[in-house]
Amino acid sequence: MKTNMLRLLLMVGCMVGVVGTLNSCAYTQFNKQITEKATVYNGFAVELPLSLYSSQGGWYVKVRKLEIQKIKPFVHDSIMLTDTSKEGLGTPKPFSHYTEYQYIKISNGTAAVLQRTDGYATLETLCDELKAGYAQGCVSELPDSMQHRVYAQIKTEQGNVAYVSADGQPIRKPGMGTKVLSKVALVCVDVPGTVIYNVSMPIMAPFIFFKDFLSNNDSLSNINH
Repeated sequence: MKTNMLRLLLMVGCMVGVVGTLNSCAYTQFNKQITEKATVYNGFAVELPLSLYSSQGGWYVKVRKLEIQKIKPFVHDSIMLTDTSKEGLGTPKPFSHYTEYQYIKISNGTAAVLQRTDGYATLETLCDELKAGYAQGCVSELPDSMQHRVYAQIKTEQGNVAYVSADGQPIRKPGMGTKVLSKVALVCVDVPGTVIYNVSMPIMAPFIFFKDFLSNNDSLSNINH
């Protein structure tokens, strides 16, 4: 029994050592998927078209209060799988919605750009500023407020709604059973999975490259037509 256990530990140690010598930019993260599935954060939803308000000399954007979870892809590869690498830290998804709204302060410069017909912004950049504004404090009511129309063009790659983790502090953490299951997944799934993925990547890389190449050509063809 002891001999079998020692062999198992030695095998796991060797696999971990192999993983350490491989590309650290690519790994499977089933253990993190399990943990994040049981973790809930405070957050808010930024909806297009934006609702811009002014109140007592300040500028605010109206957002919807909600709870979110962070969904991680099974494979994180910041080189070959660029789409999933963007989600490596977790893509926020709504867990439960509220009927309440909040108002987050933005800079005067951003407010001016949003009201210009030749103004331009990305939804991701706006979310970063709103997240920073949330950390400084948001309000649930605006006294003597006035709504303003947003004329700027807002580019987005994630649809008309973006979900933001407000402060990164979980309000619901995984229990002991989930943590144990995550550790088991790390040893039994992610360690061998990472080894297999990195070993097979040189074979899969040409197929991924041509797939992306053909997809880009199709996109350009659609634009030209």
